[in-house]
Amino acid sequence: MRILRLQKKIKNVVISFDDGSSVKIRYDVAVKSGLRKGDDLNEEKLTLLLNENTKYLMKESALRYLSNRAHSIFELRTKLRRKYPESQEFIEETLNYLRTLDLLNDKTFAQNFAELKFRVNKIGPVKLRAELIRKGVKHEIVDEVVNKFYIEKDFTSVALVLAKKKLSQIENLNLSEEKIKNRIFGFLKNRGFTNDLIYRVFRELEL
Repeated sequence: MRILRLQKKIKNVVISFDDGSSVKIRYDVAVKSGLRKGDDLNEEKLTLLLNENTKYLMKESALRYLSNRAHSIFELRTKLRRKYPESQEFIEETLNYLRTLDLLNDKTFAQNFAELKFRVNKIGPVKLRAELIRKGVKHEIVDEVVNKFYIEKDFTSVALVLAKKKLSQIENLNLSEEKIKNRIFGFLKNRGFTNDLIYRVFRELEL
């Protein structure tokens, strides 16, 4: 097929061929390919061009996802698979490209996620571990990050504040001491705190 016209439209270039067909590709891809009016494109060359355009669009999508919030590799891979179901073969190439730019790093993601969840959501190490695993972070990274985080952060103080708040909500319900302890235990357990830490809180509260 011979190129009859190259028409720039915002971020894209529409390539019109002498057989009446046309394709739309990103402007940067068109420039990189060096296409000119009158060039002949056989089926193989056209396929290569369209593949390069798909990879370019995939990188755009990935960068847009990452600009909205940090993602684990698993999360981003899942989103790209949904958006580009016919182009699965380019996904790992895109992820590797982002890794080389250090825009995709599961250890950094896990560290930042842990900091946010501890500071904002006040969750314990058990729930933190479960949430990171659910986001597809490898177990060895989760173990390293959570164990280090558990040493550095004062989870006991956080659990104590939460327990005191819960106690103030239920202390006027005429519950037995055992029921009060069960309520607080269940509450802290649901937040992801360990049994040992919860019993430590009970000693602080003299329950």
